[in-house]
Amino acid sequence: MSARRVKAFRQGQKTDANDAAAIAIAALQPQVKPTRLLSIENQCQQGLVRIRELLVTQKVATAKQIRDLLLDFGFPIPKGDRPALA
Repeated sequence: MSARRVKAFRQGQKTDANDAAAIAIAALQPQVKPTRLLSIENQCQQGLVRIRELLVTQKVATAKQIRDLLLDFGFPIPKGDRPALA
């Protein structure tokens, strides 16, 4: 079951016992639909996409840090990940 749907049925603090009770209550509700199960291939593909997104984010952050550090020392570098043609 989707955690977002079950959250509406949880009472009190987030504890294992309260989560289990919320899941049990949500399972009895006809309007709460179960989530679809992903195949192993879909799980792997989703994992690879998330890893790639993380790597792209880290690459951009590292490039910005290097650019800002070099700018502090007086070496301006244009934005982007491609080197400027001389």
